Amino acid sequence: MAALGTMAGLGAALASLASCGDPQRRDATRNLLVEEPAAEPEPAPRPTRAPTVVDAQDFIDRAATIDAFIIATSELAARRPAAVDVRAFARSMIDEHQRALAGLRAATGRLTPPLTLDATLPIDMRARLDALRDTDDDAFAGAYLRAQVSAHETAMVTLQSYAVSGNIAALKELARDRIPEINRHLVQARELETR
Repeated sequence: MAALGTMAGLGAALASLASCGDPQRRDATRNLLVEEPAAEPEPAPRPTRAPTVVDAQDFIDRAATIDAFIIATSELAARRPAAVDVRAFARSMIDEHQRALAGLRAATGRLTPPLTLDATLPIDMRARLDALRDTDDDAFAGAYLRAQVSAHETAMVTLQSYAVSGNIAALKELARDRIPEINRHLVQARELETR
């Protein structure tokens, strides 16, 4: 009997030793799986990142191509049969975005060293322009207005991003100054689109 008590004590001691450092251990008296409470993990340090600086050359090229796209699509709309208000909107987009493009060219020319902007339409914009050109007259106004909404949304993001994170103060100011105009165009395009 004494040997039996010693064996039980030895079994409990071995179980206790076997569970050292183990987050799970067997309760020797009840033979149940018991999980040790986990230690609270230390919170990971929060990364501190400065906002990404938007490069001036990237900004002016992007802004110029958006203006060029809006002008080119609006020139199509001004020549196509469409409602009077759509054609009037197209003419105003041509005038206002030509002025904006000229202002961007002038601003970049005053920089030291001056930056040269590239308003050449990238492949995706040329494809959208070609698709719009191929749209039949009945569907043209809707397709044109959708293109204007999309282009002006892209312009807003481009301008807002540079206004916050640009690397040249004069261009940041130009971006901030254009935001209300682009917002007005966006509102007009959306209103025409929903008619």
